[in-house]
Amino acid sequence: MNKLRKDEGASLILAILIVTTISLVVVALLTQGSSSLRVTLAVRSVADSSYSADGAAQIAINNLRAGTGFGSNPNEAGFNNGNDGAGCFGNSVGLGNTDNLPLSSSFYTPYGSGGGNSAYVQCTPETGTGAQGSPVIISSTNKPGQAILTLDTTNSDGLDFGHSSETNTVHGSVTSDSGLQVKNNSSLNVTGTGVSINANSATGGCQQAVQVNGVNTPCGTTSIPDPNYAAPSVTPAFPATPTCPTSNNGPEIFYPGVYTMTPDTAGVGSQTITITVSSGSAGTFTPTLTAPTGYPVATAQAWNVTPAAMQTSLRNSWGIPVTVTGTQTTATVAGSYAITFPGVLGTTPALTVAGVGLGVGKTVTRSTTTAGKASCAPTTVGWYYFAPQDSVTTGVYYFNWSGSWGLSGTAVGGTLATNKLGTTAGGSTIAPAGNALAPTQPGACVNPIKDPNAVGDEFVFGGTAQLHPSSTSLKEFCATYNGTTSIPTVVYGLKSSVGTAPAPVVPAQSTCVVNSGCAMITISNGDHAVIYFEGFVYAPRAYITLDVNNATQPFFNFGLITNTLHLGQTGSGCGTCAYINLPDNSLGYGQVSTIVDLTVYLCPGAASCTPASGAVALKARVQLYDSTGTPVAGQRGVNILSWSEQR
Repeated sequence: MNKLRKDEGASLILAILIVTTISLVVVALLTQGSSSLRVTLAVRSVADSSYSADGAAQIAINNLRAGTGFGSNPNEAGFNNGNDGAGCFGNSVGLGNTDNLPLSSSFYTPYGSGGGNSAYVQCTPETGTGAQGSPVIISSTNKPGQAILTLDTTNSDGLDFGHSSETNTVHGSVTSDSGLQVKNNSSLNVTGTGVSINANSATGGCQQAVQVNGVNTPCGTTSIPDPNYAAPSVTPAFPATPTCPTSNNGPEIFYPGVYTMTPDTAGVGSQTITITVSSGSAGTFTPTLTAPTGYPVATAQAWNVTPAAMQTSLRNSWGIPVTVTGTQTTATVAGSYAITFPGVLGTTPALTVAGVGLGVGKTVTRSTTTAGKASCAPTTVGWYYFAPQDSVTTGVYYFNWSGSWGLSGTAVGGTLATNKLGTTAGGSTIAPAGNALAPTQPGACVNPIKDPNAVGDEFVFGGTAQLHPSSTSLKEFCATYNGTTSIPTVVYGLKSSVGTAPAPVVPAQSTCVVNSGCAMITISNGDHAVIYFEGFVYAPRAYITLDVNNATQPFFNFGLITNTLHLGQTGSGCGTCAYINLPDNSLGYGQVSTIVDLTVYLCPGAASCTPASGAVALKARVQLYDSTGTPVAGQRGVNILSWSEQR
């Protein structure tokens, strides 16, 4: 009899199935957990790198905001892309170079890690921002089209250059409406669209002598007409008397108006006062006074000599030789008469000429030696300031003298940049009539493209007035920026006379100034002149000759238009800097806004980091904003313009 089978085998199979299923589930869960852990670790590593890079950039930005690194520099409180060689973090890295901020592994410690990440931040300022930039928007509407334009068409060469096998560097395009001559194996290196000449009068040699951005380039052929910029609308008038410094070595201040003698003339001996004797009561006479052409006539025995007729010397005594002529109408003339100089020229004794008796109908001629006073005596003049008309109006100075102005001392015209002028004996405030130290470096007056609120001067040349700086002391004149459609002009050469008699009349430029016999402006290499025109020069009838030595920045910083021009440059204190410069178009960042590019290199787990040992983890562009244009530590605005992590 067979026994019935039990179900032990089935239970075993079921158990095996359950165990197998559970095993598979457990293995799957364990595999999933391992993958999740690996992903978690990878994500955490990426986050650590991201946090490290962010932290390094934030440290760099905070250093820029707080002026960290500038504590040992009493003249600065933070980086503003200046021309002083100090980089973003206060290191002396050289003009325009990248500054670096190394961060050791202690600056950031990743979560759960025994070691930290190190980083290295490179900071590169954007050209054209900060102290190197312009707060004024520059475009073709408010600057001339050429760095140089010569308008002469009668000579074969309106532009010639060359001094001693040098390279003459000009920033901007150059056009000669006649030809171009090369001297002494020199070359002309320009930017922009290059050099163009009038094909009908070109003289050859141009192709090998001209470079565009350092590459030999043939001249183009074109001509550009005179743009006919208008003369100043200010009516010529005699200026106020110069203000003497209140203590030794301060500036003597000049004021806008007509100058018929150079401001630093040693005297005014060429002026002659003529008195015609007329009849009077017995024993006396009342002279009729006549003045040199262009000067007002007073009555009686006092000629109220205006400042223009008696513009005093800056550093010597002045005087007038007086000749008295006329016909005596009485047998005797008793007593004497006097020419009285006005009080505006200082305390001056009256000039007296004794009466004479030569008989009726005889000619009376008497001469006297000089009479006058020392300029600003006993105060010693340290330098000369040419003031604007007022805080908002350009100071227009009309020059109408015979001969050349040597300008041998330190002179500044336009809104003063006080940070370049030293201090007074009593404190840090600069007062032009006080004991302000004479400036010694460019930037003494405010460049018109760096401050739309700056007010400058315009020097208007008429007749045969010439300028020939003759010393190494600083001379800098700034124009006024009047808006987005007006070119800031610092020098203007008259094409027609201005003014109406009997008020002063300033004639158009004439004689040798317009026929290359003498130059309106002469800069001689041997004089080593340090002169800067921060504005446009427009002299369509005049000749200008420039031979400069060791140029350290542009002598002419807004381009020039002239009839004919000579260029010559020997050496340069700044490599290939242009000493005639046409500003590039600018968005107008200026001193109030400094933009820097930050590049963060990261070295995970390393004690230190360099660009060679690390990898780029982040790039950012940061704008620093200073409301006054001067950094104030801890009070600078910061805008993040871009922030890009690198993978």
